Amino acid sequence: MAQVWKCSGLRWPADGPVLVWDGGRSSVLHRGKRVAFEVAEGGVRTCGGA
Repeated sequence: MAQVWKCSGLRWPADGPVLVWDGGRSSVLHRGKRVAFEVAEGGVRTCGGA
């Protein structure tokens, strides 16, 4: 079974955009790299902080 992470928002510090996940983990978004998300079965798409 795949691990599920819930995105709690998007930060944009001076060095570029960062996705922030529930629990405090963050992921730097590198320029030119594609990012995709999947909605869990029965879930609803929401945007917490963009």
